[in-house]
Amino acid sequence: LQSATALQARAERTAAAGRRVMERWVEAETRVQWVPPTFGLTGLLRLPDRTLDAAFSEHLRARYETQVVPGSMFEAPGYLRVSFGADPAQLEQGLANISATLDDVT
Repeated sequence: LQSATALQARAERTAAAGRRVMERWVEAETRVQWVPPTFGLTGLLRLPDRTLDAAFSEHLRARYETQVVPGSMFEAPGYLRVSFGADPAQLEQGLANISATLDDVT
């Protein structure tokens, strides 16, 4: 508890940096829509119509070594659960991998 204030400040910086990366990417990547969280570091990406989220997630992991969670695991088929709490450079690469997977499967 003695470090709570410092940890909270670090978490807020991480969330703000990740949100900026996500917002820039979503603005440029017109094939998806983003449902940002009210709080926290995880949001939902809506995939193009008729894109199977589980198959998309498996392709993303197998080909690009990038892990997301299919929305169907959270009663949100057609979505991906994406965390933006990573290092900004890693997040940018992961999002680029999502774009590449969109190229592959749509």
